[in-house]
Amino acid sequence: MKEVGDVYYAHRMRKIVGKEDFLRYFERTVRRTIEKFKMFNRGAKVLVAVSGGKDSLALLYALTSLAEELGIKVIGLTINLGIKRYSGKVAKIAEYHYKRLGLDYLIIDLKEEYGVSLDELTKVRELRRPPCSICGIVKRYLMNKIGLELGVNVIATGHNLNDLAQFIIFSLINGRLEDLSKLTPYVPGVGGLLIAKAKPLAFTYEDETLSYVKAKGLKYLTEKCPYKPKKGLQLYIRGALNYLEEREPSSLYNLVNNVVRKINPLLKGKEEGLGKCEKCGMPSKGKICSFCKVMELSKPKLGLWSQSRKNSSPI
Repeated sequence: MKEVGDVYYAHRMRKIVGKEDFLRYFERTVRRTIEKFKMFNRGAKVLVAVSGGKDSLALLYALTSLAEELGIKVIGLTINLGIKRYSGKVAKIAEYHYKRLGLDYLIIDLKEEYGVSLDELTKVRELRRPPCSICGIVKRYLMNKIGLELGVNVIATGHNLNDLAQFIIFSLINGRLEDLSKLTPYVPGVGGLLIAKAKPLAFTYEDETLSYVKAKGLKYLTEKCPYKPKKGLQLYIRGALNYLEEREPSSLYNLVNNVVRKINPLLKGKEEGLGKCEKCGMPSKGKICSFCKVMELSKPKLGLWSQSRKNSSPI
Protein backbone atom coordinates (compact mmCIF):
# COMPACT_ATOMS: atom_id res chain seq x y z
CA MET A 1 0.00 0.00 0.00
CA LYS A 2 1.11 3.58 -0.60
CA GLU A 3 2.33 5.82 2.21
CA VAL A 4 -0.35 8.10 3.56
CA GLY A 5 -0.04 11.74 4.50
CA ASP A 6 -3.03 13.67 5.81
CA VAL A 7 -5.44 11.52 3.81
CA TYR A 8 -7.42 8.93 5.75
CA TYR A 9 -8.99 6.31 3.54
CA ALA A 10 -11.49 3.95 5.19
CA HIS A 11 -11.56 0.82 3.03
CA ARG A 12 -14.85 -0.60 4.31
CA MET A 13 -16.53 2.78 3.79
CA ARG A 14 -14.74 3.24 0.45
CA LYS A 15 -14.16 6.92 1.04
CA ILE A 16 -11.75 9.45 2.46
CA VAL A 17 -12.76 10.72 5.89
CA GLY A 18 -11.51 13.27 8.40
CA LYS A 19 -8.99 12.39 11.09
CA GLU A 20 -11.44 12.04 13.99
CA ASP A 21 -13.89 10.03 11.87
CA PHE A 22 -11.05 7.75 10.79
CA LEU A 23 -9.91 7.12 14.36
CA ARG A 24 -13.48 6.16 15.31
CA TYR A 25 -13.79 3.97 12.20
CA PHE A 26 -10.52 2.16 12.93
CA GLU A 27 -11.32 1.44 16.57
CA ARG A 28 -14.85 0.39 15.66
CA THR A 29 -13.43 -2.11 13.14
CA VAL A 30 -11.09 -3.52 15.81
CA ARG A 31 -13.92 -3.74 18.36
CA ARG A 32 -16.22 -5.52 15.93
CA THR A 33 -13.50 -8.04 15.06
CA ILE A 34 -12.95 -8.72 18.76
CA GLU A 35 -16.69 -9.15 19.36
CA LYS A 36 -17.30 -11.25 16.24
CA PHE A 37 -14.66 -13.82 17.19
CA LYS A 38 -15.27 -13.55 20.95
CA MET A 39 -11.59 -12.84 21.59
CA PHE A 40 -11.84 -11.36 25.08
CA ASN A 41 -14.17 -11.89 28.01
CA ARG A 42 -14.71 -9.05 30.45
CA GLY A 43 -11.99 -9.09 33.07
CA ALA A 44 -9.46 -10.65 30.69
CA LYS A 45 -5.76 -9.84 30.93
CA VAL A 46 -4.46 -9.27 27.40
CA LEU A 47 -0.74 -9.45 26.64
CA VAL A 48 0.06 -7.29 23.60
CA ALA A 49 3.22 -8.14 21.68
CA VAL A 50 4.86 -4.84 20.64
CA SER A 51 7.73 -4.54 18.18
CA GLY A 52 7.66 -0.75 17.85
CA GLY A 53 6.37 -0.84 14.28
CA LYS A 54 3.13 0.70 13.03
CA ASP A 55 0.98 -2.44 13.33
CA SER A 56 1.83 -3.41 16.90
CA LEU A 57 1.57 0.20 18.08
CA ALA A 58 -1.78 0.65 16.34
CA LEU A 59 -2.97 -2.48 18.15
CA LEU A 60 -1.58 -1.30 21.51
CA TYR A 61 -3.27 2.10 21.30
CA ALA A 62 -6.56 0.78 19.92
CA LEU A 63 -6.85 -1.84 22.68
CA THR A 64 -5.89 0.70 25.34
CA SER A 65 -8.56 3.05 23.99
CA LEU A 66 -11.14 0.24 24.04
CA ALA A 67 -9.98 -1.34 27.33
CA GLU A 68 -12.61 0.22 29.58
CA GLU A 69 -15.42 -0.48 27.11
CA LEU A 70 -14.30 -4.11 26.67
CA GLY A 71 -13.50 -4.57 30.37
CA ILE A 72 -9.95 -5.81 29.74
CA LYS A 73 -6.50 -5.10 31.20
CA VAL A 74 -3.74 -4.46 28.65
CA ILE A 75 -0.16 -5.53 29.42
CA GLY A 76 2.75 -4.86 27.06
CA LEU A 77 5.46 -7.33 26.06
CA THR A 78 8.54 -6.62 23.96
CA ILE A 79 11.30 -9.12 23.19
CA ASN A 80 14.81 -7.75 22.66
CA LEU A 81 16.28 -10.35 20.31
CA GLY A 82 19.76 -8.89 20.32
CA ILE A 83 19.84 -7.82 16.67
CA LYS A 84 22.70 -5.36 16.35
CA ARG A 85 21.69 -1.73 15.74
CA TYR A 86 18.02 -2.72 15.66
CA SER A 87 16.69 -4.49 18.79
CA GLY A 88 17.79 -1.66 21.07
CA LYS A 89 15.65 0.75 19.07
CA VAL A 90 12.69 -1.64 19.30
CA ALA A 91 12.94 -1.83 23.09
CA LYS A 92 13.39 1.92 23.47
CA ILE A 93 10.36 2.95 21.42
CA ALA A 94 8.16 0.25 22.98
CA GLU A 95 9.07 1.36 26.49
CA TYR A 96 8.36 4.98 25.56
CA HIS A 97 4.79 4.08 24.60
CA TYR A 98 4.19 1.78 27.58
CA LYS A 99 5.14 4.61 29.95
CA ARG A 100 3.14 7.15 27.96
CA LEU A 101 0.03 4.99 28.29
CA GLY A 102 0.73 4.10 31.92
CA LEU A 103 0.66 0.36 31.20
CA ASP A 104 2.26 -2.56 33.00
CA TYR A 105 4.86 -4.04 30.69
CA LEU A 106 7.75 -6.45 30.39
CA ILE A 107 10.82 -6.21 28.13
CA ILE A 108 12.66 -9.51 27.79
CA ASP A 109 16.29 -9.53 26.66
CA LEU A 110 17.09 -12.85 24.96
CA LYS A 111 20.83 -12.52 25.55
CA GLU A 112 20.43 -11.72 29.25
CA GLU A 113 17.86 -14.44 29.88
CA TYR A 114 19.25 -17.29 27.79
CA GLY A 115 22.84 -16.27 27.10
CA VAL A 116 22.44 -15.99 23.34
CA SER A 117 21.21 -13.40 20.83
CA LEU A 118 19.43 -13.93 17.53
CA ASP A 119 22.53 -12.60 15.76
CA GLU A 120 24.54 -15.43 17.34
CA LEU A 121 21.90 -18.07 16.59
CA THR A 122 21.88 -17.17 12.88
CA LYS A 123 25.58 -18.06 12.70
CA VAL A 124 25.03 -21.63 13.90
CA ARG A 125 25.06 -23.66 10.68
CA GLU A 126 23.78 -26.78 12.44
CA LEU A 127 20.36 -25.10 12.85
CA ARG A 128 19.82 -25.12 9.08
CA ARG A 129 17.08 -22.53 9.44
CA PRO A 130 16.74 -19.01 7.99
CA PRO A 131 16.81 -16.14 10.52
CA CYS A 132 13.05 -15.50 10.28
CA SER A 133 12.31 -19.12 11.16
CA ILE A 134 14.57 -19.00 14.23
CA CYS A 135 13.04 -15.67 15.23
CA GLY A 136 9.52 -17.12 14.98
CA ILE A 137 10.41 -20.08 17.20
CA VAL A 138 11.95 -17.80 19.84
CA LYS A 139 9.11 -15.28 19.87
CA ARG A 140 6.31 -17.85 19.97
CA TYR A 141 8.04 -19.70 22.81
CA LEU A 142 8.70 -16.61 24.91
CA MET A 143 5.27 -15.07 24.37
CA ASN A 144 3.58 -18.23 25.56
CA LYS A 145 6.01 -18.81 28.45
CA ILE A 146 5.66 -15.27 29.75
CA GLY A 147 1.91 -15.32 29.19
CA LEU A 148 1.67 -18.39 31.41
CA GLU A 149 3.89 -16.82 34.06
CA LEU A 150 1.80 -13.65 34.13
CA GLY A 151 -1.49 -15.52 34.11
CA VAL A 152 -2.85 -13.68 31.06
CA ASN A 153 -5.90 -14.91 29.16
CA VAL A 154 -4.97 -13.91 25.61
CA ILE A 155 -1.88 -12.92 23.62
CA ALA A 156 -2.68 -10.29 20.97
CA THR A 157 -0.47 -9.70 17.93
CA GLY A 158 -0.56 -7.00 15.25
CA HIS A 159 -1.12 -9.15 12.16
CA ASN A 160 -3.22 -7.15 9.70
CA LEU A 161 -5.46 -8.05 6.75
CA ASN A 162 -2.59 -7.87 4.25
CA ASP A 163 -0.54 -10.27 6.39
CA LEU A 164 -3.36 -12.82 6.45
CA ALA A 165 -4.02 -12.50 2.70
CA GLN A 166 -0.32 -13.06 1.99
CA PHE A 167 -0.26 -16.10 4.27
CA ILE A 168 -3.28 -17.61 2.46
CA ILE A 169 -1.74 -17.34 -1.02
CA PHE A 170 1.68 -18.50 0.19
CA SER A 171 0.11 -21.57 1.82
CA LEU A 172 -1.85 -22.43 -1.33
CA ILE A 173 1.16 -22.08 -3.62
CA ASN A 174 3.18 -24.38 -1.35
CA GLY A 175 0.32 -26.83 -0.83
CA ARG A 176 0.38 -26.31 2.93
CA LEU A 177 -3.28 -26.85 3.69
CA GLU A 178 -2.43 -27.78 7.28
CA ASP A 179 -1.13 -24.22 7.75
CA LEU A 180 -4.18 -22.75 6.02
CA SER A 181 -6.47 -24.76 8.29
CA LYS A 182 -5.03 -22.90 11.29
CA LEU A 183 -5.75 -19.48 9.82
CA THR A 184 -8.23 -17.76 12.09
CA PRO A 185 -8.30 -14.41 13.89
CA TYR A 186 -8.68 -16.24 17.22
CA VAL A 187 -7.16 -19.50 18.43
CA PRO A 188 -8.43 -20.82 21.79
CA GLY A 189 -5.87 -21.78 24.38
CA VAL A 190 -5.06 -25.23 25.69
CA GLY A 191 -5.44 -25.27 29.46
CA GLY A 192 -2.14 -24.95 31.27
CA LEU A 193 -0.11 -25.26 28.07
CA LEU A 194 -0.97 -22.68 25.44
CA ILE A 195 -2.37 -19.17 25.88
CA ALA A 196 -5.17 -18.19 23.49
CA LYS A 197 -3.99 -16.01 20.58
CA ALA A 198 -5.88 -13.17 18.94
CA LYS A 199 -5.38 -10.96 15.87
CA PRO A 200 -7.68 -7.97 16.47
CA LEU A 201 -6.34 -6.24 13.31
CA ALA A 202 -7.30 -9.20 11.11
CA PHE A 203 -9.76 -7.06 9.12
CA THR A 204 -7.86 -3.78 9.03
CA TYR A 205 -5.69 -3.01 6.02
CA GLU A 206 -1.99 -2.29 6.39
CA ASP A 207 -2.34 1.28 5.16
CA GLU A 208 -5.11 1.80 7.73
CA THR A 209 -2.75 0.92 10.59
CA LEU A 210 -0.29 3.42 9.11
CA SER A 211 -3.02 6.05 8.92
CA TYR A 212 -4.02 5.33 12.53
CA VAL A 213 -0.56 5.84 14.03
CA LYS A 214 -0.06 8.98 11.94
CA ALA A 215 -3.47 10.36 12.88
CA LYS A 216 -2.57 9.86 16.55
CA GLY A 217 0.85 11.42 16.01
CA LEU A 218 2.72 8.37 17.31
CA LYS A 219 6.46 7.79 17.07
CA TYR A 220 7.04 4.40 15.47
CA LEU A 221 9.94 2.41 14.09
CA THR A 222 10.14 2.78 10.31
CA GLU A 223 13.40 0.87 10.01
CA LYS A 224 12.99 -2.69 8.76
CA CYS A 225 14.55 -5.66 10.52
CA PRO A 226 17.92 -6.34 8.86
CA TYR A 227 16.94 -10.00 8.47
CA LYS A 228 13.77 -9.16 6.54
CA PRO A 229 14.14 -10.67 3.03
CA LYS A 230 14.56 -8.10 0.27
CA LYS A 231 13.20 -10.45 -2.38
CA GLY A 232 11.38 -13.75 -2.61
CA LEU A 233 7.96 -15.31 -3.06
CA GLN A 234 6.29 -13.72 -0.05
CA LEU A 235 7.26 -10.20 -1.13
CA TYR A 236 6.09 -10.86 -4.68
CA ILE A 237 2.76 -12.15 -3.36
CA ARG A 238 2.32 -9.05 -1.22
CA GLY A 239 3.03 -6.78 -4.17
CA ALA A 240 0.57 -8.66 -6.37
CA LEU A 241 -2.14 -8.49 -3.69
CA ASN A 242 -1.64 -4.75 -3.26
CA TYR A 243 -1.91 -4.35 -7.05
CA LEU A 244 -5.13 -6.37 -7.04
CA GLU A 245 -6.64 -4.33 -4.19
CA GLU A 246 -5.90 -1.05 -5.96
CA ARG A 247 -7.82 -2.21 -9.02
CA GLU A 248 -10.52 -4.28 -7.31
CA PRO A 249 -11.26 -2.70 -3.92
CA SER A 250 -12.19 -5.11 -1.09
CA SER A 251 -10.55 -8.07 -2.86
CA LEU A 252 -8.26 -8.73 0.09
CA TYR A 253 -11.08 -8.40 2.59
CA ASN A 254 -13.24 -10.84 0.63
CA LEU A 255 -10.35 -13.30 0.29
CA VAL A 256 -9.59 -13.39 4.03
CA ASN A 257 -13.23 -13.29 5.10
CA ASN A 258 -14.23 -16.16 2.81
CA VAL A 259 -11.27 -18.33 3.80
CA VAL A 260 -11.90 -17.76 7.51
CA ARG A 261 -15.68 -18.24 7.31
CA LYS A 262 -16.17 -20.83 4.54
CA ILE A 263 -12.95 -22.63 3.62
CA ASN A 264 -11.10 -22.90 6.92
CA PRO A 265 -13.85 -24.94 8.66
CA LEU A 266 -13.74 -27.51 5.82
CA LEU A 267 -10.00 -28.03 6.27
CA LYS A 268 -10.14 -28.79 9.97
CA GLY A 269 -8.49 -32.12 10.59
CA LYS A 270 -7.28 -33.95 13.64
CA GLU A 271 -5.15 -31.84 15.92
CA GLU A 272 -1.96 -33.46 17.09
CA GLY A 273 -1.95 -33.94 20.84
CA LEU A 274 0.18 -31.56 22.87
CA GLY A 275 2.49 -32.79 25.56
CA LYS A 276 5.20 -31.16 27.62
CA CYS A 277 8.80 -30.69 26.58
CA GLU A 278 11.07 -33.00 28.57
CA LYS A 279 13.61 -30.21 29.00
CA CYS A 280 11.63 -27.08 29.84
CA GLY A 281 8.08 -28.27 30.51
CA MET A 282 6.56 -26.03 27.85
CA PRO A 283 4.08 -27.38 25.26
CA SER A 284 5.48 -29.58 22.52
CA LYS A 285 4.21 -32.05 19.93
CA GLY A 286 7.37 -34.10 20.40
CA LYS A 287 9.58 -35.00 23.31
CA ILE A 288 11.55 -31.77 22.96
CA CYS A 289 10.10 -28.41 21.87
CA SER A 290 11.52 -26.45 18.93
CA PHE A 291 12.99 -23.78 21.21
CA CYS A 292 14.99 -26.31 23.20
CA LYS A 293 16.15 -27.99 19.98
CA VAL A 294 17.46 -24.64 18.74
CA MET A 295 19.27 -24.05 22.02
CA GLU A 296 20.65 -27.60 22.17
CA LEU A 297 22.07 -27.39 18.65
CA SER A 298 23.63 -24.04 19.53
CA LYS A 299 25.39 -25.35 22.65
CA PRO A 300 28.59 -26.58 21.00
CA LYS A 301 29.07 -23.22 19.30
CA LEU A 302 27.75 -20.78 21.89
CA GLY A 303 28.30 -22.43 25.25
CA LEU A 304 25.87 -23.16 28.05
CA TRP A 305 22.43 -21.61 28.34
CA SER A 306 19.70 -21.49 30.94
CA GLN A 307 16.31 -23.09 30.42
CA SER A 308 14.76 -20.90 33.13
CA ARG A 309 14.40 -17.16 32.89
CA LYS A 310 16.40 -15.30 35.52
CA ASN A 311 13.56 -12.98 36.47
CA SER A 312 10.37 -14.98 36.27
CA SER A 313 8.26 -13.06 38.77
CA PRO A 314 5.02 -11.59 37.38
CA ILE A 315 4.55 -7.88 36.86
